[in-house]
Amino acid sequence: MFPALLAEMHKCGVSPNGKFGFPMETFAGNSSQMFPISDTWEECFLGGLQHVFENEVATHGRGDEEFEELKKRVMDKVIPRLLRPLETGGRSITPCLVHGDLWDGNASVNVDTGKSTIFDGTPLYAHNECES
Repeated sequence: MFPALLAEMHKCGVSPNGKFGFPMETFAGNSSQMFPISDTWEECFLGGLQHVFENEVATHGRGDEEFEELKKRVMDKVIPRLLRPLETGGRSITPCLVHGDLWDGNASVNVDTGKSTIFDGTPLYAHNECES
């Protein structure tokens, strides 16, 4: 039953404003997640990845030159080359509510209702096959 509910969420949880992202900071364990409200999946994903890099610097300090160059290449070349084609040439992605950090420790059953419950699920409106 639980997998069917997740599949239904991915199919029917369409963004109410047609935008990608999530309006507030969420957490995967103690890792901050921020996906800015965006018009495209590429823009949203890049914003979320930038936040990951900022968290890394806040935790470990400035990266070495090789890390900085790798980050730049991923942000400027890799992500656009992978994601931009999904929304060009007449193609589009409908932002759907997805989960992240979903594992058995973040799912349970509500003892009062008997219904499945997800908590600490780092939600966002994203490509329907994304897991943050």
